[in-house]
Amino acid sequence: MKTAARSSRVCWQTLRNCIVLALAVYYVTTCCVLLGFWFGWRHVRTPSMAFHRPADVDFVDAFTHWDGQWYLRIVEEGYQWIPGAMSSVAFFPAYPLLGKVVAAAGFEPRIALLLTAHGTFLAALATVIYYERVTNEKDDDVAGALWPAVVLAAWPFSLFYRAAYSEGLFLLIETLVLVGMRRHWRPAVLAVWIGALTACRSVGVAIVVAFAVYLWGRRPDQRRGRFLLVSGLLLLGSCWGIAAYAAYLWLRFENPLAFVETQAAWRNREPLPGFWEKAAALATLKPARDVYDPTCECYW
Repeated sequence: MKTAARSSRVCWQTLRNCIVLALAVYYVTTCCVLLGFWFGWRHVRTPSMAFHRPADVDFVDAFTHWDGQWYLRIVEEGYQWIPGAMSSVAFFPAYPLLGKVVAAAGFEPRIALLLTAHGTFLAALATVIYYERVTNEKDDDVAGALWPAVVLAAWPFSLFYRAAYSEGLFLLIETLVLVGMRRHWRPAVLAVWIGALTACRSVGVAIVVAFAVYLWGRRPDQRRGRFLLVSGLLLLGSCWGIAAYAAYLWLRFENPLAFVETQAAWRNREPLPGFWEKAAALATLKPARDVYDPTCECYW
């Protein structure tokens, strides 16, 4: 009993230390990001920047441009789908749903979305540090455990973790799944978390492949038929998030694949005619190169 209590106390101390370190990393790097947001809001505003809003917006609106406006619209008005046009069904429900829960506590919707983004990103940083210190046996190596979190928080693209975007929530759930795999959580628990990841962004489905590898590594020496049956059910169950969203779209708009079909309206270049043309474009990094081509509609 004493050993178990001591182990539990050490675990909580480690978790507390991870949270303190995450707060320090978050605070220092977020101050730099906020300064960049302020400079852009104060000195680099353009009429088209606000996305269906006047250019003269307040500082909070600087964090809710583009995708943030779509998420804000979902929280305030719910989902909408217009065939052939840009529609909010392109954005998965986990982040706006969590933002709506926060807004129910009395916060303005845009503030609720930002609190959700910042809160989940801070939790993700703590989880990354915990992963490094515990699962990689670096409990005494503070610098080694801190480095991945510093890189995540200081990387230029980390500005999306501080805006009204779903990246922070996605990172948090993804890191929890990785921790669970390293700590050998029950497969059913991992399936629940992976399902939540697929409700956050469509690319979350990719981690189902890692889950299949994880299940294969835990396979028993006998009863292979039962193992395959249980694993198949777990893999299907791990897609519950995207399946639930498709079911909602079916009930609401009579089209479970509305989130796929609306993607065609978001393209700003002519679609390539065939498979081989698309493969050649991807192999030569054409989507990235077009951004720097003045003759392309994707220029900058």
